[in-house]
Amino acid sequence: MDEYEGAIKDIDAMQELNNIPADIKLIKWKSLFQINCASIRKQIKESLFVHGVQYYIKLDKIDEGEGCVKEISSLSSLCHRMFYMRGLINDARGQLRLAKQHYNDASLINPYHFPTCI
Repeated sequence: MDEYEGAIKDIDAMQELNNIPADIKLIKWKSLFQINCASIRKQIKESLFVHGVQYYIKLDKIDEGEGCVKEISSLSSLCHRMFYMRGLINDARGQLRLAKQHYNDASLINPYHFPTCI
């Protein structure tokens, strides 16, 4: 009987060991999901700030648009959208050389950013 109970305990211990990787996999997938959600939230914020800059430029409120640029630079200092928005601000102020430099920087970071290309 003792051998039987020992075998049952060994089987139970093996089942517990088999459950550990599943839990670790679940934690891994949860972490990846959270990372993806954070990335999507950041992209949404960036898009909102780009639209905010364009809106303020149309209203001829360049200083408020520059506030949007400062907000996005706090999210990511080397973001192609931030350079694009700085280009928009400089373009609205008539600083065309600086605007061109910011547009070039944006296209160097992301060559497929369509608004920068046109």
